[in-house]
Amino acid sequence: MAMSNLIDAQNVRKIYDQDDVPVEAVSMVNFGVRAGEFVSILGPSGCGKSTLLMMVAGLESSTGGSISIGGATIQKPRQNVSVVFQDAVLLPWKSVLENTLFPVHIQGRSVDAYRDRAQRLLDSVGLRDFADKRPHQQSGNRYCRKGKECPGDSYGKPIGIKRCKTKCRDGGRCERETDRPPGHTKWTALP
Repeated sequence: MAMSNLIDAQNVRKIYDQDDVPVEAVSMVNFGVRAGEFVSILGPSGCGKSTLLMMVAGLESSTGGSISIGGATIQKPRQNVSVVFQDAVLLPWKSVLENTLFPVHIQGRSVDAYRDRAQRLLDSVGLRDFADKRPHQQSGNRYCRKGKECPGDSYGKPIGIKRCKTKCRDGGRCERETDRPPGHTKWTALP
């Protein structure tokens, strides 16, 4: 019996209008990813890898074709899709805890209801003692670690879309990483 795909992309295109000149960033892409599968998207700089990942996450719309997750067409960001950006995406005027809870805030959820969970997440990556600090008040290693942890993102079985190449560890060592979010035993990744 054939296993169905969790993620399906059919004839996906993305055309940007740059100074009234159409620029095709993604051209007729087709692929499928089964649950639990680990897939890499490779290509030279500027070929549309990040654009494709942002469309899968629902953070960018496609110009043509369709992308679906679990049979549902992607039309907007989903709560069970996480994006780990290539660079740390932190608001400098917010504390580590506030940055961790910011996705919960933008989803219109009760920040107080997720505060304990956010504290546990910070504890799991060794940042509990820095919860009240601003990003500029931390070492580059801690800043990197906070930026690579996806704060209030995945509440079901997550689909991790990793746009980072490394994850920093204590001692200044950085390594390739495919960690699962705390409490999850299986997930699908598009690094």
